[in-house]
Amino acid sequence: MVPRIRCNVVSPGPIMVEGGDWDGIKQGMPEFSKQPETHPGGDLGYPEDVANAVAFLSGDVAKHINGVNLTVDGGFLKRVNY
Repeated sequence: MVPRIRCNVVSPGPIMVEGGDWDGIKQGMPEFSKQPETHPGGDLGYPEDVANAVAFLSGDVAKHINGVNLTVDGGFLKRVNY
C-alpha cells in the first residue's frame, strides 16, 4: 500500500434535499410530519451534514482514520430492528 493514502466511505442516511425523494414524501404523506419525532436525531439530515463528514475525513485531524464506513444518518439505522 502506498504510504499516506487513506480510503474511507461516507454513507448518508435520509437527507433532505429540495426536490429529492424525502421532499416528495414530505409533500405527499401526512405521516411524514411525525418523522422528526421518531428520528433519533430529531430531524432528517441536510447536505451540509454529509459535507462536514467528508471535510472531517479529508482533513489532518482524521489522518489516522483509514478504512472506515462513516454513517451520517443521525442514528436512523439504530431504530431498525433486525
